[in-house]
Amino acid sequence: MQRQILAITTLIFCSLILFGCGPISNVDVGWSGATVDIVLHEDQVDRVLKRADMMVDDDGKSVLESITKVDFQEGHIEVEGTYKDDDGNTQIGRFDIEMGATDGALVVQITNVDIANVDPAMIEEANRDLAREFASEAEKGDVEFLEVTVTESELTMRIGVNF
Repeated sequence: MQRQILAITTLIFCSLILFGCGPISNVDVGWSGATVDIVLHEDQVDRVLKRADMMVDDDGKSVLESITKVDFQEGHIEVEGTYKDDDGNTQIGRFDIEMGATDGALVVQITNVDIANVDPAMIEEANRDLAREFASEAEKGDVEFLEVTVTESELTMRIGVNF
């Protein structure tokens, strides 16, 4: 019994250190591993989008120059921002982000892109960048993504941590 208490205490302590206390909403510990729910809210997703370099790529081209709105909907995240069109005028662009878990990996897909003349290669690169940044919010060690859900108020990534 003392061994289990030590393992649980250690897991919770490490989780608090690794995840910064904020996004963990549930920890379920078993003999071979644990399930942890990581919950991100709109302001946190906004920071992830900015870290993913959604705005300017290496060539100076941008998907969006700025992100002005992140809105959670059932099943996806709506992102709105500004970009420059071919004439240099500022326009409003939008896209959705759909997320899921497949074979233990996080899957991120940008859909419903409403940005004039955006290069599909930029969207593919953005998909990879977003997956990496969202995974960094949850991935600290030997983990697998079990489930990802988006509701009107939060993004929840359920991960399994193997011991």
